[in-house]
Amino acid sequence: MAGYKELIEAVLRREMGILGPEKTQAVAREAGLRTTDKGELVNYAVNKEDLGRLMEKFNEKYGLVTVIGCKVALMRMAREYKLELPAILQ
Repeated sequence: MAGYKELIEAVLRREMGILGPEKTQAVAREAGLRTTDKGELVNYAVNKEDLGRLMEKFNEKYGLVTVIGCKVALMRMAREYKLELPAILQ
């Protein structure tokens, strides 16, 4: 069963393609997440709060467009996996 790890990795891969790996990994670190160069999480026990914190950091650093760009895909994934999204993605 998929979970928040897959949602967070989807955000990281998307933003690596747009912002670049360095900027994306810097934001992930600020959110308390450790990643590989490919956008995979080293942290395995992540939750809704971690996803929310990551999206808040992207919003602070690069604006609402980074959040909106991920929102539709994350809403679909969350519905499929029966997960609740943080407030910033609702």
